[in-house]
Amino acid sequence: MGNINIFPSYKCNLDCLFCAGGGKEGSKDIRDLTTCEIIKKLDDVVDSNSMVAFSGGEPTLRADLTYLIQYASDKGATILLTTNATKLSDFNLASELVDAGVDIFSITLRGHNAKFHDYLTQTKGSFDRTFAAFKNLSCLRDNYGYRFAIHLKILVSKPTVKYMPQIIELVSREFPKPYAIELTGLAFVGNARGNMDEIAIKLTDAVPYVRKTIDAGKQHGQTMRVMDIPPCILKDPSYFKYYKPWDNPQHYDDVDEEYTSVNIEYEEPELIKGPQCRECIKYNECTGVTYSYAKIFGFDELKPIINQNE
Repeated sequence: MGNINIFPSYKCNLDCLFCAGGGKEGSKDIRDLTTCEIIKKLDDVVDSNSMVAFSGGEPTLRADLTYLIQYASDKGATILLTTNATKLSDFNLASELVDAGVDIFSITLRGHNAKFHDYLTQTKGSFDRTFAAFKNLSCLRDNYGYRFAIHLKILVSKPTVKYMPQIIELVSREFPKPYAIELTGLAFVGNARGNMDEIAIKLTDAVPYVRKTIDAGKQHGQTMRVMDIPPCILKDPSYFKYYKPWDNPQHYDDVDEEYTSVNIEYEEPELIKGPQCRECIKYNECTGVTYSYAKIFGFDELKPIINQNE
């Protein structure tokens, strides 16, 4: 038995510039799995030691999502829901999902204000709905005694890097404190590949802003993480401790056979390291950069760390 990543729907109600899927248009021809197909896969793979990740697309567009989460939760699995959270602005839906057994909500906040956020999502009102969703989750956690974690993601892209510290300020001032805030490198597939000129930035150019954002988070007592941006690019050893690759075997170039991804086949590794990386003392704990990033920018930025204090 093992972990499973389920894509209950590739459809989405947003059309983000950096979406690794196809946005609204790119998903229209992909068939969603039936309820029975998903249940069979859960029966084949899941037990009380499993993590079941529901992602997409936008999984909350699926009418039977609450049932699927409840089914997996009843098996004793840990439930991770990756969502843009806009539909969680409906308090009833938010409470139904929490009741069904979601343990972790993984939510990406795109911008530091409504205008910028809605520009990135290409959907008017998305910031206000995401904001309302955070308020609902705060209420459920703080007033109703539910126990779940919120992982907030900030995607590192050319439009967002200089505003990332302001996103931290907004989150710390207005939102329930997340379990962690994750600064994540982009995968240039789907919408992101089509919007390369607008969103792509070399990680070495983004890292000064990443470090400023970590510093802003520390000042507000936030738990900060960095994913898909290797320690050698972070460069300053004092920031290495924030590098926390997701403990999901899908993210490694040697994919765990116990990990099953439903309704999608990866013909290439999701993350990859350069040949020079074998000399690095961080080799075994680093997952490299996204494969699509390496195809665009290559491996020249990856400089093996030979000494911990470099």
